[in-house]
Amino acid sequence: HKNKEATCVEDRWALVVISKSGGTLETAAAFRQFLASLEASVGGDRTKLLELLVPVTGEGGKLHKMATELGVTDMY
Repeated sequence: HKNKEATCVEDRWALVVISKSGGTLETAAAFRQFLASLEASVGGDRTKLLELLVPVTGEGGKLHKMATELGVTDMY
């Protein structure tokens, strides 16, 4: 399924990334890998991508900054 556009509901998935700061190397690397796959699964549709991306993080950390730059408005 890697980098394949979802064609049916069974292929849809979401990404929940949890990090207090977002600065841990492993978390940041995994997030970028899964984010690229998620973007491909929605055919590059930014609106769909943002609906399926759920960051759980503190305010002001690297993950918060990256999510904000991507256009995420709902963070937990």
